[in-house]
Amino acid sequence: MPAKKDKALTDTAPYEAILGRLESIVTSIETEAGSLQDAMAAFEEGVTLTREAQEALHSAEQKVALLLNNGDEVTTGTLPSSED
Repeated sequence: MPAKKDKALTDTAPYEAILGRLESIVTSIETEAGSLQDAMAAFEEGVTLTREAQEALHSAEQKVALLLNNGDEVTTGTLPSSED
């Protein structure tokens, strides 16, 4: 029976958690002698996680570009001010 996808992981997982899960999936597919169905389910989860990781990277790239384009003016509250 295919493993259930961890919905909490794919909803709001940080990039590092996604990479960790992908590594686990690859190891599982490479080392386990499970059924083709199980391997396909793991592969499908891997593809979904890869897309989520790509989206997270794209979002980070956009944020960096925005910050660089605004020079010293930081438009988000997540970075500390240089005036402190």
